[in-house]
Amino acid sequence: MGETATVGDRDVVLSEPRLRKGVYTTGVHDPRLVAWRGQYIVVTVTGSDLASIDDLRTEVPGGSDVSVSPTPTLTDREYAVPLPPGNHERAELVVEENGETARWSLPAAVQENVGNMPRFGIESSEFVRRDGDLELEMTVRNEGDRDGQFVATASSAAFSGKRAFEFPVAAGESYEYSGTAGGMALLFDNDGGGTFVVEYPGRDGVERHEIRAEMPGTTAN
Repeated sequence: MGETATVGDRDVVLSEPRLRKGVYTTGVHDPRLVAWRGQYIVVTVTGSDLASIDDLRTEVPGGSDVSVSPTPTLTDREYAVPLPPGNHERAELVVEENGETARWSLPAAVQENVGNMPRFGIESSEFVRRDGDLELEMTVRNEGDRDGQFVATASSAAFSGKRAFEFPVAAGESYEYSGTAGGMALLFDNDGGGTFVVEYPGRDGVERHEIRAEMPGTTAN
């Protein structure tokens, strides 16, 4: 990984691969969370631009039908490439254009986990006040077989935008988050409460967790 490969008249370099269950991409005005039943290999593409983002894909032994296209993340020249679920012994990143193919093997630390996924679930959630500010307290469990990055967006029925927030959760453990969910808790408080929504990568795609609260006060789910 990191080597230059020539595909047609393009010199392409893939680097910095890592596994993610969900990623942020550009929405209309705010970050948008994407996830599916598999996971993603997030990789940086340098050198020549790809002729098409769909020229970039993963390949696993035996092949697999992946109906999800690569997704540009919020970082320039960074893409999330779908990796199908399954107990894969290995995976490669492939760029194919006009019948020419280049392949990149994954580093050992990534390769050994391509068949493992985190499984996130929200165990509890409530709002609390600290020094006058409203904060979200939320416990997230990872029932999967590898450590994962819990990436989420928060929104409110009274506010049209979304805010992103994330944190790591080790395999087989729970993480207790406390914060403003990217500032959305403060907007939620100013709006007088209502329905607060957290979206996160679940087993088959983006899942939705709702918390209902009226301000002032607290509630728990």
